[in-house]
Amino acid sequence: MGSEEEIDAEGDDPAEGVQNGARRPEKKLDPREPTAQEKWDHYKMHLPFRNWCRHCIRGRGKEEACRKMDGGAEIPEVHLDFMFMGEEEGGKTIIMLVAKERGTKAVMCSVVPRKSTGEFISKRVVAFMREIGCEMSAITIKSDNEPALVALVDDVARVRASRGASRTNVEHSPVHSSKSNGVIERGVQTVQGMVRTLRSALEERWASS
Repeated sequence: MGSEEEIDAEGDDPAEGVQNGARRPEKKLDPREPTAQEKWDHYKMHLPFRNWCRHCIRGRGKEEACRKMDGGAEIPEVHLDFMFMGEEEGGKTIIMLVAKERGTKAVMCSVVPRKSTGEFISKRVVAFMREIGCEMSAITIKSDNEPALVALVDDVARVRASRGASRTNVEHSPVHSSKSNGVIERGVQTVQGMVRTLRSALEERWASS
């Protein structure tokens, strides 16, 4: 990985590779460094994590650990939790619902109008299940026993039942139980990291415009 100064020298802003609507010929000085096109593609969403992108480093903080494969659950296992993002010291925050399926590691996050039950939230969770292929299959839903989450899980189960889905197994763990809630805690960290990454990149582009 090159230093931040070296990355800047290569042209960290992907827009620098475009001139009068046409892309200039790319010159790759170091085979370990990304091309201008690779940078341009990465800047669209900053996925996946790239250790040559300073915004990924700023936003997601620590290096991504090697992931070990486990046996996987017999049926899909969806974990749910609410999170807040916004300014510190009493600033305005927004409420977000995070869902993560344990086996596929797929993560969904959606801003919600309020931390309460409602058709919007439950249908968004069911839509996430449809996206990962388990809308109609038997599943397990896990959350802590916070009243708002308990009510949400009940709503999701009702929506699934009304559509003829297979059984919904429900498990609630104690609030702040790291051992029980580790899957969704890592999902929350993933979302927070991506928000910080995108904000870092946006603020730099804004300042330079």
